[in-house]
Amino acid sequence: MTNITLSINDDIYKKMKAHSDIKWSEFVRLAIEKRINALDSIDDTSYMMRLSDDIIMKEWDNAVKK
Repeated sequence: MTNITLSINDDIYKKMKAHSDIKWSEFVRLAIEKRINALDSIDDTSYMMRLSDDIIMKEWDNAVKK
């Protein structure tokens, strides 16, 4: 597993320390994973939409040529 370093505001850090029962590293890791999965899903959907548009255009071009 790779490590990353991030900077946060001092006020946020103090509030995080007040909630020391939360495993912040795990929380951030899961938040990043959730966002990456959402972005991957958007990329997949965009790809399928572009692919569908290409197929429709090819079918339209073929229909017009007939």
